[in-house]
Amino acid sequence: MSMEMTGNATHPKWRLGEIGEVLRSRMAERIDSVNQLNLYMQRNEADLIYGSRLILQIDAILDEVRRAGLSKDVAVAVESSRPGTIPEAVRKILTSNYTRTHQKETIVALESWANAGKVGLVVLIMTAIIKIIGWIISNGNGFAGNGEFDGEGYAEKVGEKAESFSQTENTIIGQLKISAVKDAYIEASKGLKGRDLENLNLAIAMADEVFTNMNAEEYLNDLSSALGRSPFTELFKGYTKKRQSSQQVIHDLLDTLLQHNVTYGIYPIEVGKKAWQALPKSAREAGVRIPNLLNFQQMSNVASELIGYFGSLQSAFKAMIDPSVAEGFKNQQGSTTTHNGKQVNKAAHDTALIFGQALAQLNTTMNFIISDVSRKGFEYATAPLVVIPENKVRGLVGHDDGVDFVPGKVLVNAQASAFLGRECLEQMRQAGTLSVGDERELLAVVVTLGKQGFTNDTAATNLNRYSALDKAVNNTIKVLEQFQKATKDNAEYVNLISEVIMNELNQPSGLRTDGRELSMVLFSPDGDEDLFVGLRRNLSLVRRCCGAAATLQTILNLAKRNPLVKGNNRKNMLDGE
Repeated sequence: MSMEMTGNATHPKWRLGEIGEVLRSRMAERIDSVNQLNLYMQRNEADLIYGSRLILQIDAILDEVRRAGLSKDVAVAVESSRPGTIPEAVRKILTSNYTRTHQKETIVALESWANAGKVGLVVLIMTAIIKIIGWIISNGNGFAGNGEFDGEGYAEKVGEKAESFSQTENTIIGQLKISAVKDAYIEASKGLKGRDLENLNLAIAMADEVFTNMNAEEYLNDLSSALGRSPFTELFKGYTKKRQSSQQVIHDLLDTLLQHNVTYGIYPIEVGKKAWQALPKSAREAGVRIPNLLNFQQMSNVASELIGYFGSLQSAFKAMIDPSVAEGFKNQQGSTTTHNGKQVNKAAHDTALIFGQALAQLNTTMNFIISDVSRKGFEYATAPLVVIPENKVRGLVGHDDGVDFVPGKVLVNAQASAFLGRECLEQMRQAGTLSVGDERELLAVVVTLGKQGFTNDTAATNLNRYSALDKAVNNTIKVLEQFQKATKDNAEYVNLISEVIMNELNQPSGLRTDGRELSMVLFSPDGDEDLFVGLRRNLSLVRRCCGAAATLQTILNLAKRNPLVKGNNRKNMLDGE
Protein backbone atom coordinates (compact mmCIF):
# COMPACT_ATOMS: atom_id res chain seq x y z
CA MET A 1 0.00 0.00 0.00
CA SER A 2 1.27 3.47 -0.82
CA MET A 3 0.07 7.06 -0.88
CA GLU A 4 1.54 9.50 -3.35
CA MET A 5 1.00 13.14 -2.49
CA THR A 6 1.65 16.24 -4.55
CA GLY A 7 0.78 19.44 -2.74
CA ASN A 8 -2.80 19.08 -1.60
CA ALA A 9 -3.65 16.38 -4.14
CA THR A 10 -3.72 12.77 -3.01
CA HIS A 11 -3.52 9.63 -5.09
CA PRO A 12 -4.30 6.53 -3.03
CA LYS A 13 -2.99 3.17 -4.16
CA TRP A 14 -4.18 0.24 -2.08
CA ARG A 15 -6.12 -2.97 -2.53
CA LEU A 16 -9.53 -3.44 -0.98
CA GLY A 17 -8.10 -6.13 1.29
CA GLU A 18 -5.73 -3.53 2.73
CA ILE A 19 -8.51 -1.27 3.98
CA GLY A 20 -7.88 -2.42 7.55
CA GLU A 21 -4.30 -1.21 7.26
CA VAL A 22 -5.55 2.03 5.72
CA LEU A 23 -7.87 2.57 8.69
CA ARG A 24 -5.10 1.91 11.23
CA SER A 25 -2.76 4.24 9.38
CA ARG A 26 -5.30 7.05 9.19
CA MET A 27 -6.26 6.72 12.85
CA ALA A 28 -2.59 6.89 13.87
CA GLU A 29 -2.01 10.24 12.18
CA ARG A 30 -1.58 13.27 14.43
CA ILE A 31 -3.32 16.53 13.65
CA ASP A 32 -1.86 19.62 15.30
CA SER A 33 -3.07 22.43 13.04
CA VAL A 34 -6.05 23.40 10.94
CA ASN A 35 -3.93 23.00 7.80
CA GLN A 36 -3.15 19.41 8.75
CA LEU A 37 -6.84 18.84 9.44
CA ASN A 38 -7.81 20.17 6.01
CA LEU A 39 -5.20 17.98 4.33
CA TYR A 40 -6.48 14.96 6.25
CA MET A 41 -10.02 15.64 5.01
CA GLN A 42 -8.79 15.85 1.42
CA ARG A 43 -7.01 12.52 1.79
CA ASN A 44 -10.07 10.97 3.40
CA GLU A 45 -12.23 12.05 0.48
CA ALA A 46 -9.67 10.69 -1.98
CA ASP A 47 -9.60 7.36 -0.12
CA LEU A 48 -13.39 7.14 -0.21
CA ILE A 49 -13.61 7.87 -3.92
CA TYR A 50 -10.88 5.37 -4.66
CA GLY A 51 -12.41 2.69 -2.40
CA SER A 52 -15.84 3.22 -3.95
CA ARG A 53 -14.37 2.63 -7.39
CA LEU A 54 -12.77 -0.62 -6.21
CA ILE A 55 -16.14 -1.84 -4.93
CA LEU A 56 -17.86 -0.86 -8.17
CA GLN A 57 -15.27 -2.91 -10.05
CA ILE A 58 -15.96 -5.93 -7.84
CA ASP A 59 -19.72 -5.49 -8.23
CA ALA A 60 -19.31 -5.42 -12.01
CA ILE A 61 -17.23 -8.61 -11.90
CA LEU A 62 -19.81 -10.22 -9.61
CA ASP A 63 -22.59 -9.43 -12.08
CA GLU A 64 -20.58 -11.10 -14.82
CA VAL A 65 -19.82 -14.20 -12.73
CA ARG A 66 -23.45 -14.53 -11.59
CA ARG A 67 -24.71 -14.17 -15.15
CA ALA A 68 -22.28 -16.34 -17.10
CA GLY A 69 -19.76 -17.98 -14.78
CA LEU A 70 -15.97 -17.93 -15.20
CA SER A 71 -13.70 -17.59 -18.20
CA LYS A 72 -9.99 -16.91 -18.56
CA ASP A 73 -10.58 -13.14 -18.91
CA VAL A 74 -13.03 -13.02 -16.01
CA ALA A 75 -10.56 -14.95 -13.85
CA VAL A 76 -7.88 -12.36 -14.55
CA ALA A 77 -10.28 -9.61 -13.42
CA VAL A 78 -11.22 -11.59 -10.30
CA GLU A 79 -7.60 -12.19 -9.33
CA SER A 80 -6.64 -8.58 -9.88
CA SER A 81 -9.40 -7.53 -7.48
CA ARG A 82 -9.03 -10.33 -4.94
CA PRO A 83 -5.86 -12.40 -5.34
CA GLY A 84 -6.23 -16.07 -4.44
CA THR A 85 -9.97 -16.27 -5.05
CA ILE A 86 -9.70 -18.87 -7.82
CA PRO A 87 -7.40 -21.88 -7.19
CA GLU A 88 -4.52 -22.26 -9.64
CA ALA A 89 -5.84 -25.65 -10.75
CA VAL A 90 -9.12 -24.05 -11.82
CA ARG A 91 -7.39 -21.13 -13.57
CA LYS A 92 -5.36 -23.58 -15.67
CA ILE A 93 -8.45 -25.19 -17.20
CA LEU A 94 -10.29 -21.96 -18.00
CA THR A 95 -10.66 -20.88 -21.61
CA SER A 96 -12.29 -17.99 -23.44
CA ASN A 97 -15.61 -19.80 -23.03
CA TYR A 98 -17.68 -19.45 -19.88
CA THR A 99 -18.00 -22.30 -17.38
CA ARG A 100 -19.92 -22.87 -14.16
CA THR A 101 -16.84 -24.41 -12.56
CA HIS A 102 -16.04 -22.70 -9.23
CA GLN A 103 -18.77 -20.14 -9.93
CA LYS A 104 -20.55 -20.43 -6.58
CA GLU A 105 -17.33 -20.31 -4.55
CA THR A 106 -16.16 -17.24 -6.47
CA ILE A 107 -19.46 -15.44 -5.89
CA VAL A 108 -19.36 -16.13 -2.14
CA ALA A 109 -15.74 -14.97 -1.88
CA LEU A 110 -16.29 -11.77 -3.86
CA GLU A 111 -19.49 -10.90 -2.00
CA SER A 112 -17.74 -11.27 1.35
CA TRP A 113 -14.82 -9.21 0.03
CA ALA A 114 -17.12 -6.47 -1.24
CA ASN A 115 -19.20 -6.33 1.94
CA ALA A 116 -16.08 -6.08 4.08
CA GLY A 117 -14.94 -3.22 1.88
CA LYS A 118 -18.30 -1.47 2.14
CA VAL A 119 -18.24 -1.61 5.93
CA GLY A 120 -14.61 -0.50 5.85
CA LEU A 121 -15.46 2.60 3.84
CA VAL A 122 -18.23 3.48 6.29
CA VAL A 123 -15.69 3.22 9.11
CA LEU A 124 -13.23 5.27 7.05
CA ILE A 125 -15.64 8.20 6.99
CA MET A 126 -16.10 7.84 10.73
CA THR A 127 -12.34 8.07 11.27
CA ALA A 128 -12.45 11.47 9.57
CA ILE A 129 -15.33 12.52 11.82
CA ILE A 130 -13.31 11.42 14.84
CA LYS A 131 -10.29 13.39 13.64
CA ILE A 132 -12.34 16.56 13.26
CA ILE A 133 -13.96 16.12 16.66
CA GLY A 134 -10.61 15.27 18.23
CA TRP A 135 -9.13 18.49 16.87
CA ILE A 136 -12.03 20.49 18.29
CA ILE A 137 -11.65 18.82 21.69
CA SER A 138 -7.86 19.21 21.79
CA ASN A 139 -8.16 22.94 21.18
CA GLY A 140 -10.62 23.06 24.05
CA ASN A 141 -12.36 25.87 25.91
CA GLY A 142 -14.76 28.49 24.66
CA PHE A 143 -14.39 32.21 24.14
CA ALA A 144 -12.65 34.10 26.96
CA GLY A 145 -14.67 37.33 26.66
CA ASN A 146 -13.80 41.03 26.73
CA GLY A 147 -10.47 42.14 28.10
CA GLU A 148 -10.08 45.01 30.57
CA PHE A 149 -8.06 48.02 29.49
CA ASP A 150 -7.32 51.53 30.72
CA GLY A 151 -8.39 53.51 27.70
CA GLU A 152 -8.92 56.66 29.75
CA GLY A 153 -5.43 56.38 31.18
CA TYR A 154 -4.00 56.02 27.70
CA ALA A 155 -5.84 59.14 26.50
CA GLU A 156 -4.52 61.14 29.48
CA LYS A 157 -0.93 60.12 28.70
CA VAL A 158 -1.36 61.13 25.06
CA GLY A 159 -2.73 64.48 26.23
CA GLU A 160 0.37 64.99 28.36
CA LYS A 161 2.63 64.07 25.43
CA ALA A 162 0.77 66.53 23.20
CA GLU A 163 1.24 69.37 25.71
CA SER A 164 4.99 68.82 25.78
CA PHE A 165 5.20 68.34 22.01
CA SER A 166 7.27 71.02 20.29
CA GLN A 167 4.68 72.65 18.07
CA THR A 168 5.43 74.81 15.08
CA GLU A 169 3.12 76.67 12.75
CA ASN A 170 3.26 73.71 10.38
CA THR A 171 2.16 70.99 12.79
CA ILE A 172 -1.52 70.07 13.22
CA ILE A 173 -1.36 68.46 16.67
CA GLY A 174 -3.82 70.98 18.07
CA GLN A 175 -6.43 70.10 15.43
CA LEU A 176 -6.50 66.35 16.09
CA LYS A 177 -9.37 64.86 18.10
CA ILE A 178 -8.55 61.12 18.17
CA SER A 179 -5.93 60.23 20.79
CA ALA A 180 -4.54 57.20 18.91
CA VAL A 181 -4.08 59.34 15.79
CA LYS A 182 -2.51 62.13 17.84
CA ASP A 183 -0.12 59.67 19.53
CA ALA A 184 1.02 58.23 16.20
CA TYR A 185 1.41 61.73 14.74
CA ILE A 186 3.72 62.79 17.56
CA GLU A 187 6.02 59.86 16.80
CA ALA A 188 5.81 60.05 13.00
CA SER A 189 6.37 63.81 12.71
CA LYS A 190 9.59 63.99 14.72
CA GLY A 191 12.27 65.82 12.73
CA LEU A 192 10.02 66.37 9.70
CA LYS A 193 9.70 69.61 7.80
CA GLY A 194 8.78 70.90 4.39
CA ARG A 195 7.03 68.59 1.89
CA ASP A 196 7.45 65.50 4.09
CA LEU A 197 5.54 67.16 6.93
CA GLU A 198 2.89 68.46 4.54
CA ASN A 199 2.28 64.95 3.18
CA LEU A 200 2.01 63.56 6.69
CA ASN A 201 -0.32 66.34 7.84
CA LEU A 202 -2.70 65.75 4.95
CA ALA A 203 -2.97 62.00 5.59
CA ILE A 204 -3.24 62.42 9.36
CA ALA A 205 -6.02 64.99 9.02
CA MET A 206 -8.00 62.61 6.83
CA ALA A 207 -7.53 59.71 9.26
CA ASP A 208 -8.58 61.86 12.20
CA GLU A 209 -11.70 63.06 10.40
CA VAL A 210 -12.71 59.50 9.43
CA PHE A 211 -12.40 58.20 12.98
CA THR A 212 -14.03 61.29 14.49
CA ASN A 213 -17.09 60.80 12.27
CA MET A 214 -17.23 57.17 13.43
CA ASN A 215 -16.98 58.15 17.13
CA ALA A 216 -14.02 55.80 17.43
CA GLU A 217 -12.15 57.60 20.26
CA GLU A 218 -12.96 55.24 23.14
CA TYR A 219 -12.57 52.09 21.04
CA LEU A 220 -9.16 53.15 19.74
CA ASN A 221 -8.08 54.18 23.23
CA ASP A 222 -8.85 50.69 24.51
CA LEU A 223 -7.05 49.08 21.59
CA SER A 224 -4.01 51.32 22.06
CA SER A 225 -4.01 50.57 25.78
CA ALA A 226 -4.07 46.83 25.02
CA LEU A 227 -1.19 47.19 22.56
CA GLY A 228 0.79 49.61 24.72
CA ARG A 229 0.96 52.08 21.82
CA SER A 230 -1.06 53.51 18.96
CA PRO A 231 -1.64 50.90 16.24
CA PHE A 232 -1.03 53.54 13.54
CA THR A 233 2.50 54.75 14.31
CA GLU A 234 4.35 52.67 11.72
CA LEU A 235 1.64 53.30 9.14
CA PHE A 236 1.90 57.07 9.50
CA LYS A 237 5.69 57.01 9.26
CA GLY A 238 5.25 55.77 5.70
CA TYR A 239 3.11 58.75 4.68
CA THR A 240 5.89 61.31 4.45
CA LYS A 241 7.22 60.75 0.93
CA LYS A 242 3.98 60.73 -1.02
CA ARG A 243 0.63 62.50 -0.87
CA GLN A 244 -2.14 60.03 -0.01
CA SER A 245 -5.73 59.99 -1.26
CA SER A 246 -8.59 59.60 1.20
CA GLN A 247 -9.37 56.23 -0.36
CA GLN A 248 -5.80 55.03 0.27
CA VAL A 249 -5.85 56.25 3.87
CA ILE A 250 -9.10 54.37 4.56
CA HIS A 251 -7.63 51.31 2.85
CA ASP A 252 -4.59 51.47 5.15
CA LEU A 253 -6.55 52.14 8.35
CA LEU A 254 -8.73 49.11 7.67
CA ASP A 255 -5.67 46.96 6.94
CA THR A 256 -3.94 48.09 10.11
CA LEU A 257 -6.85 47.27 12.39
CA LEU A 258 -7.47 43.86 10.84
CA GLN A 259 -3.76 43.02 11.07
CA HIS A 260 -4.31 43.12 14.82
CA ASN A 261 -7.10 40.51 14.57
CA VAL A 262 -9.58 42.90 16.19
CA THR A 263 -12.69 41.29 14.64
CA TYR A 264 -11.89 37.74 15.79
CA GLY A 265 -14.14 37.08 18.74
CA ILE A 266 -17.73 36.12 19.45
CA TYR A 267 -20.32 38.89 19.39
CA PRO A 268 -23.82 39.02 20.91
CA ILE A 269 -26.46 37.96 18.41
CA GLU A 270 -27.98 41.42 18.02
CA VAL A 271 -24.56 43.04 17.62
CA GLY A 272 -23.62 40.48 14.98
CA LYS A 273 -26.92 41.05 13.20
CA LYS A 274 -26.58 44.83 12.97
CA ALA A 275 -22.93 44.62 11.93
CA TRP A 276 -23.72 42.11 9.20
CA GLN A 277 -26.54 44.30 7.90
CA ALA A 278 -24.08 47.21 7.70
CA LEU A 279 -21.65 45.27 5.50
CA PRO A 280 -21.45 46.36 1.85
CA LYS A 281 -23.98 44.50 -0.27
CA SER A 282 -21.19 42.88 -2.27
CA ALA A 283 -19.69 41.42 0.92
CA ARG A 284 -23.04 40.08 2.14
CA GLU A 285 -23.71 38.42 -1.22
CA ALA A 286 -20.22 36.86 -1.14
CA GLY A 287 -21.09 35.10 2.12
CA VAL A 288 -18.98 37.22 4.48
CA ARG A 289 -19.90 36.47 8.10
CA ILE A 290 -19.72 38.11 11.52
CA PRO A 291 -19.02 35.47 14.22
CA ASN A 292 -21.89 35.64 16.68
CA LEU A 293 -23.26 33.59 19.54
CA LEU A 294 -26.02 32.05 17.41
CA ASN A 295 -23.45 30.17 15.30
CA PHE A 296 -22.10 28.42 18.40
CA GLN A 297 -25.53 27.62 19.76
CA GLN A 298 -26.35 26.02 16.41
CA MET A 299 -23.25 23.84 16.37
CA SER A 300 -23.59 22.77 20.02
CA ASN A 301 -27.16 21.64 19.33
CA VAL A 302 -25.94 19.73 16.28
CA ALA A 303 -23.59 17.69 18.45
CA SER A 304 -26.50 16.62 20.66
CA GLU A 305 -28.60 15.69 17.62
CA LEU A 306 -25.80 13.66 16.07
CA ILE A 307 -25.31 11.69 19.28
CA GLY A 308 -28.87 10.43 18.84
CA TYR A 309 -28.20 9.59 15.19
CA PHE A 310 -25.21 7.43 16.01
CA GLY A 311 -27.14 5.77 18.83
CA SER A 312 -29.77 4.68 16.32
CA LEU A 313 -27.09 3.34 13.98
CA GLN A 314 -25.66 1.28 16.82
CA SER A 315 -29.09 -0.16 17.61
CA ALA A 316 -29.69 -1.07 13.97
CA PHE A 317 -26.40 -2.88 13.51
CA LYS A 318 -26.72 -4.66 16.85
CA ALA A 319 -30.08 -5.99 15.67
CA MET A 320 -28.49 -7.18 12.43
CA ILE A 321 -25.76 -9.04 14.35
CA ASP A 322 -28.28 -11.30 16.12
CA PRO A 323 -27.51 -14.87 14.90
CA SER A 324 -31.17 -15.85 15.07
CA VAL A 325 -32.03 -13.02 12.71
CA ALA A 326 -29.42 -14.20 10.24
CA GLU A 327 -30.65 -17.79 10.48
CA GLY A 328 -34.25 -16.72 10.03
CA PHE A 329 -33.36 -14.88 6.86
CA LYS A 330 -31.33 -17.75 5.53
CA ASN A 331 -34.14 -20.26 6.05
CA GLN A 332 -36.91 -17.77 5.25
CA GLN A 333 -38.16 -18.29 8.77
CA GLY A 334 -38.61 -16.10 11.81
CA SER A 335 -41.43 -13.93 13.12
CA THR A 336 -43.48 -11.84 10.73
CA THR A 337 -45.42 -8.63 11.09
CA THR A 338 -48.03 -6.85 9.01
CA HIS A 339 -46.91 -3.86 6.99
CA ASN A 340 -49.10 -2.18 4.36
CA GLY A 341 -51.36 -5.22 4.44
CA LYS A 342 -48.52 -7.66 3.80
CA GLN A 343 -46.67 -10.12 5.99
CA VAL A 344 -42.97 -9.20 6.18
CA ASN A 345 -40.03 -10.46 8.21
CA LYS A 346 -40.36 -8.75 11.59
CA ALA A 347 -36.62 -8.51 12.27
CA ALA A 348 -35.98 -6.82 8.94
CA HIS A 349 -39.00 -4.57 9.38
CA ASP A 350 -37.93 -3.50 12.87
CA THR A 351 -34.33 -2.96 11.80
CA ALA A 352 -35.50 -0.86 8.87
CA LEU A 353 -37.54 1.28 11.26
CA ILE A 354 -34.42 1.87 13.36
CA PHE A 355 -32.57 2.98 10.26
CA GLY A 356 -35.57 5.13 9.42
CA GLN A 357 -35.37 6.70 12.86
CA ALA A 358 -31.67 7.41 12.31
CA LEU A 359 -32.43 9.02 8.95
CA ALA A 360 -35.22 11.11 10.43
CA GLN A 361 -32.86 12.31 13.18
CA LEU A 362 -30.17 13.18 10.67
CA ASN A 363 -32.72 14.92 8.46
CA THR A 364 -33.84 17.08 11.38
CA THR A 365 -30.23 17.95 12.12
CA MET A 366 -29.53 18.84 8.51
CA ASN A 367 -32.63 21.03 8.30
CA PHE A 368 -31.40 22.83 11.40
CA ILE A 369 -27.76 23.33 10.51
CA ILE A 370 -27.79 23.67 6.71
CA SER A 371 -28.90 27.06 5.41
CA ASP A 372 -30.38 27.10 1.91
CA VAL A 373 -29.53 30.53 0.49
CA SER A 374 -30.88 29.82 -2.99
CA ARG A 375 -33.80 32.24 -2.72
CA LYS A 376 -33.24 34.77 0.05
CA GLY A 377 -29.44 34.81 0.01
CA PHE A 378 -27.19 35.01 3.06
CA GLU A 379 -28.38 36.38 6.40
CA TYR A 380 -26.71 37.17 9.72
CA ALA A 381 -27.98 33.83 11.07
CA THR A 382 -26.80 31.74 8.10
CA ALA A 383 -25.12 28.58 9.36
CA PRO A 384 -21.53 27.72 8.34
CA LEU A 385 -22.93 24.90 6.16
CA VAL A 386 -24.73 26.29 3.11
CA VAL A 387 -26.70 25.03 0.12
CA ILE A 388 -26.22 27.37 -2.83
CA PRO A 389 -26.97 27.27 -6.56
CA GLU A 390 -24.10 25.75 -8.49
CA ASN A 391 -23.59 28.85 -10.61
CA LYS A 392 -23.02 31.08 -7.56
CA VAL A 393 -20.25 29.14 -5.84
CA ARG A 394 -17.49 31.06 -7.62
CA GLY A 395 -18.71 34.34 -6.18
CA LEU A 396 -18.26 33.21 -2.58
CA VAL A 397 -15.45 34.39 -0.32
CA GLY A 398 -13.89 32.03 2.21
CA HIS A 399 -15.89 28.89 1.37
CA ASP A 400 -14.67 25.52 0.14
CA ASP A 401 -15.47 24.15 -3.32
CA GLY A 402 -18.33 22.12 -1.90
CA VAL A 403 -19.94 18.89 -3.02
CA ASP A 404 -22.96 18.15 -5.19
CA PHE A 405 -26.08 18.03 -3.03
CA VAL A 406 -29.20 17.99 -5.17
CA PRO A 407 -29.48 18.77 -8.90
CA GLY A 408 -28.28 22.31 -9.53
CA LYS A 409 -27.19 22.93 -5.93
CA VAL A 410 -23.93 22.53 -4.04
CA LEU A 411 -23.23 22.08 -0.33
CA VAL A 412 -20.37 24.33 0.84
CA ASN A 413 -18.66 24.94 4.17
CA ALA A 414 -17.60 28.36 5.41
CA GLN A 415 -13.92 28.52 6.28
CA ALA A 416 -12.41 30.90 8.83
CA SER A 417 -11.63 33.31 5.97
CA ALA A 418 -15.37 33.79 5.41
CA PHE A 419 -15.54 35.65 8.73
CA LEU A 420 -14.63 39.33 8.62
CA GLY A 421 -10.89 39.60 9.23
CA ARG A 422 -7.62 40.15 7.42
CA GLU A 423 -7.79 36.92 5.37
CA CYS A 424 -11.39 37.66 4.42
CA LEU A 425 -10.45 41.19 3.32
CA GLU A 426 -7.57 39.91 1.21
CA GLN A 427 -9.79 37.36 -0.52
CA MET A 428 -12.44 40.00 -1.23
CA ARG A 429 -9.81 42.20 -2.83
CA GLN A 430 -8.39 39.36 -4.91
CA ALA A 431 -11.87 38.38 -6.07
CA GLY A 432 -12.72 41.96 -7.04
CA THR A 433 -15.65 41.91 -4.63
CA LEU A 434 -15.07 45.43 -3.28
CA SER A 435 -15.89 48.64 -5.10
CA VAL A 436 -15.09 52.28 -4.34
CA GLY A 437 -16.61 53.19 -0.98
CA ASP A 438 -16.91 49.62 0.27
CA GLU A 439 -13.76 49.85 2.39
CA ARG A 440 -15.14 52.86 4.26
CA GLU A 441 -18.25 50.80 5.08
CA LEU A 442 -16.08 47.90 6.21
CA LEU A 443 -14.01 50.20 8.41
CA ALA A 444 -17.22 51.53 9.98
CA VAL A 445 -18.32 47.95 10.71
CA VAL A 446 -14.97 47.15 12.35
CA VAL A 447 -15.21 50.25 14.54
CA THR A 448 -18.84 49.52 15.44
CA LEU A 449 -17.96 45.97 16.48
CA GLY A 450 -15.11 47.32 18.60
CA LYS A 451 -17.38 49.83 20.31
CA GLN A 452 -20.05 47.21 21.07
CA GLY A 453 -17.65 44.55 22.35
CA PHE A 454 -17.92 40.79 22.61
CA THR A 455 -20.46 38.49 24.24
CA ASN A 456 -20.39 37.89 27.98
CA ASP A 457 -22.14 34.54 27.54
CA THR A 458 -18.85 32.73 27.10
CA ALA A 459 -20.14 29.36 28.35
CA ALA A 460 -22.34 29.03 25.25
CA THR A 461 -19.28 29.16 23.01
CA ASN A 462 -17.75 26.00 24.48
CA LEU A 463 -18.15 23.11 22.06
CA ASN A 464 -17.75 20.54 24.84
CA ARG A 465 -20.71 18.48 23.59
CA TYR A 466 -18.38 17.17 20.93
CA SER A 467 -16.63 15.06 23.58
CA ALA A 468 -19.83 13.02 23.97
CA LEU A 469 -20.20 12.86 20.19
CA ASP A 470 -16.65 11.52 19.93
CA LYS A 471 -17.61 8.67 22.26
CA ALA A 472 -20.78 7.96 20.25
CA VAL A 473 -18.84 7.71 16.97
CA ASN A 474 -16.20 5.44 18.51
CA ASN A 475 -18.90 3.16 19.92
CA THR A 476 -20.56 3.00 16.50
CA ILE A 477 -17.28 1.93 14.92
CA LYS A 478 -16.98 -0.87 17.48
CA VAL A 479 -20.48 -2.11 16.64
CA LEU A 480 -19.71 -1.98 12.92
CA GLU A 481 -16.57 -4.03 13.50
CA GLN A 482 -18.62 -6.56 15.46
CA PHE A 483 -21.15 -6.68 12.64
CA GLN A 484 -18.45 -7.29 10.05
CA LYS A 485 -16.87 -10.04 12.16
CA ALA A 486 -20.22 -11.74 12.79
CA THR A 487 -21.29 -11.70 9.14
CA LYS A 488 -18.00 -12.11 7.27
CA ASP A 489 -18.92 -15.67 6.24
CA ASN A 490 -22.55 -14.87 5.50
CA ALA A 491 -22.50 -12.47 2.56
CA GLU A 492 -25.87 -13.78 1.42
CA TYR A 493 -27.44 -12.60 4.66
CA VAL A 494 -25.82 -9.16 4.44
CA ASN A 495 -27.04 -8.72 0.88
CA LEU A 496 -30.54 -9.89 1.75
CA ILE A 497 -31.05 -7.78 4.86
CA SER A 498 -29.57 -4.77 3.06
CA GLU A 499 -32.08 -5.24 0.25
CA VAL A 500 -35.02 -5.71 2.63
CA ILE A 501 -34.05 -2.64 4.66
CA MET A 502 -33.70 -0.48 1.56
CA ASN A 503 -37.04 -1.68 0.23
CA GLU A 504 -38.60 -0.85 3.58
CA LEU A 505 -37.00 2.60 3.72
CA ASN A 506 -38.24 3.40 0.23
CA GLN A 507 -41.86 2.64 1.14
CA PRO A 508 -44.01 5.80 1.39
CA SER A 509 -44.69 5.02 5.06
CA GLY A 510 -41.40 3.31 5.77
CA LEU A 511 -39.90 6.21 7.74
CA ARG A 512 -41.03 7.78 10.97
CA THR A 513 -40.43 11.38 10.00
CA ASP A 514 -43.52 12.94 11.56
CA GLY A 515 -44.68 14.10 8.14
CA ARG A 516 -41.41 15.81 7.26
CA GLU A 517 -39.99 14.88 3.89
CA LEU A 518 -36.35 13.89 3.75
CA SER A 519 -35.47 17.15 2.06
CA MET A 520 -31.94 17.20 3.43
CA VAL A 521 -31.11 13.49 3.63
CA LEU A 522 -31.45 11.71 0.31
CA PHE A 523 -30.59 8.13 1.14
CA SER A 524 -30.63 6.84 -2.43
CA PRO A 525 -31.19 9.78 -4.78
CA ASP A 526 -29.93 7.88 -7.80
CA GLY A 527 -32.05 4.80 -7.18
CA ASP A 528 -29.04 3.05 -5.66
CA GLU A 529 -30.35 0.23 -3.49
CA ASP A 530 -27.13 -0.38 -1.55
CA LEU A 531 -27.48 0.24 2.18
CA PHE A 532 -23.79 1.02 2.66
CA VAL A 533 -23.62 3.51 -0.19
CA GLY A 534 -26.48 5.36 1.47
CA LEU A 535 -24.72 5.26 4.82
CA ARG A 536 -21.55 6.68 3.31
CA ARG A 537 -23.55 9.46 1.70
CA ASN A 538 -25.20 10.38 4.98
CA LEU A 539 -22.01 10.13 6.99
CA SER A 540 -20.37 12.46 4.49
CA LEU A 541 -22.98 15.03 5.54
CA VAL A 542 -22.10 14.38 9.18
CA ARG A 543 -18.43 14.88 8.36
CA ARG A 544 -19.22 18.24 6.78
CA CYS A 545 -21.28 19.23 9.84
CA CYS A 546 -18.31 18.52 12.06
CA GLY A 547 -16.14 20.47 9.63
CA ALA A 548 -18.42 23.47 10.18
CA ALA A 549 -17.87 23.14 13.92
CA ALA A 550 -14.11 23.03 13.29
CA THR A 551 -14.41 26.36 11.46
CA LEU A 552 -15.94 27.93 14.57
CA GLN A 553 -13.18 26.44 16.70
CA THR A 554 -10.68 28.07 14.35
CA ILE A 555 -12.34 31.43 15.04
CA LEU A 556 -11.91 30.78 18.77
CA ASN A 557 -8.24 30.05 18.18
CA LEU A 558 -7.79 33.26 16.18
CA ALA A 559 -9.51 35.21 18.95
CA LYS A 560 -6.60 34.33 21.23
CA ARG A 561 -4.50 36.68 19.08
CA ASN A 562 -6.94 39.57 19.47
CA PRO A 563 -5.49 42.13 21.93
CA LEU A 564 -9.02 43.07 23.02
CA VAL A 565 -9.86 39.54 24.19
CA LYS A 566 -9.31 38.47 27.78
CA GLY A 567 -6.16 36.38 28.27
CA ASN A 568 -4.99 36.89 24.69
CA ASN A 569 -1.70 35.35 23.66
CA ARG A 570 0.29 38.57 23.32
CA LYS A 571 3.56 36.75 22.61
CA ASN A 572 2.15 34.90 19.61
CA MET A 573 0.41 38.07 18.50
CA LEU A 574 3.62 40.07 18.54
CA ASP A 575 5.53 37.26 16.84
CA GLY A 576 2.99 37.37 14.03
CA GLU A 577 3.38 41.10 13.38
